[in-house]
Amino acid sequence: MLVIKMSTYRIATFNLKNDMPLTRKFLRWQTRKDAVMECIKEIDADILGVQEYTIEMAKSLAPLKSIYTTVGSPRNKKPKESSERTDIFFKKDKFNCLEYRTFWLSNSPDKKGSRLFFSPFPRICTMAKLEDKKTKDVLWIFNTHLDHLLPFNRNKETKILIESIAKDTNIKNIVLMGDLNTNIESNAVKALLNNPIYPLFSVYKNIDISNTMHYGSGRLKESKLPIDYIFVGKEFRVLSTHIIRDEFEGLYPSDHYPVVTEIEFK
Repeated sequence: MLVIKMSTYRIATFNLKNDMPLTRKFLRWQTRKDAVMECIKEIDADILGVQEYTIEMAKSLAPLKSIYTTVGSPRNKKPKESSERTDIFFKKDKFNCLEYRTFWLSNSPDKKGSRLFFSPFPRICTMAKLEDKKTKDVLWIFNTHLDHLLPFNRNKETKILIESIAKDTNIKNIVLMGDLNTNIESNAVKALLNNPIYPLFSVYKNIDISNTMHYGSGRLKESKLPIDYIFVGKEFRVLSTHIIRDEFEGLYPSDHYPVVTEIEFK
């Protein structure tokens, strides 16, 4: 009997934490950069979505170019070295990138630097259409970072995100990930999971979950829910999911825990 082995994919989402004026020394990028490098290497994701990624970080993580190709654009109209990005890393020996783009979660998604009226920063989503070099299967990867202040903004950004995905009628095999800055009981997350265009489900299903935001302390709060997510379409089966709570080089690599899942086509 012929046995067909399905391709499996290791997917990860990781908020790397951009430096802010009052960021404590142990959470500064120059303090953590080696820990982040070791963390990413150990995760060994086929596809990695990062948030709060900057040019400074890209320079520090340049050795990863031997493994990964990176796509994405800064969120600001006139980018600075500290301008945040939601880039997607993918293994260059496993995928071809057929298409990619960054769009803004605003009333003008194609306008660089645009934002909602009550949002202090532009919010973006990066899309990469990746073809498995071996099987020729195509995966549509979306990586985003929603507003950190107002539920109203997150609800509107989610609506724009769903509408932007729906513009391509050929879309399938979706993986949507990112820092949504809200818990799974929120209206924003429920809207993503239950959207009528392309229903998604959380890879947290059937596992014990806790906070993914820990402010660099590594503290677990079982009463809290994650704000970092990976959602997949109905074509996929989830094999495993882990919240990575380890230290690397004696440090927590960020104020967020990375989330890692393994999926395969059904």
